[in-house]
Amino acid sequence: MGFFIKPPSDGNAIVRASAILPAAGAYDTSPTTIAAENNSEFVFLISYTRGAAGGAVTAKVEFSDDGVTWFQTGHLNAPVFAAGSDSIFGLQRSVLNYQATGASQENFLTPSFTVAARWCRISLKESGVVGTPGTASVRVQLRSSY
Repeated sequence: MGFFIKPPSDGNAIVRASAILPAAGAYDTSPTTIAAENNSEFVFLISYTRGAAGGAVTAKVEFSDDGVTWFQTGHLNAPVFAAGSDSIFGLQRSVLNYQATGASQENFLTPSFTVAARWCRISLKESGVVGTPGTASVRVQLRSSY
């Protein structure tokens, strides 16, 4: 498990310093664990520079109550409603994928994540040209309950 960080007073903490992504399209092996208690929402600020044309970065967000068992975020597929029958939501684990549009550094925000446990972590991997990984950094913006 990575190390724990306490965000500075502005709520914007570095989770992954700018560094080349792991080789062969693998996820970061020791992502930083972020204390999530007393916060209600996370937004990740990601900077990515592709390693080659067609480069892309994939981010996996996970939550844990014990720091051992990690639960990956999920995505719901909206059901089709039909009168007189039950509706079914499709649920699957999900990741975020960002395809670079140019060769220079690109900065983007993730959608917000509702805090679901005591700790959170985000792992990145090159998912475009895995033989030529790009460089990425991550900051997190924490929001407390209002």
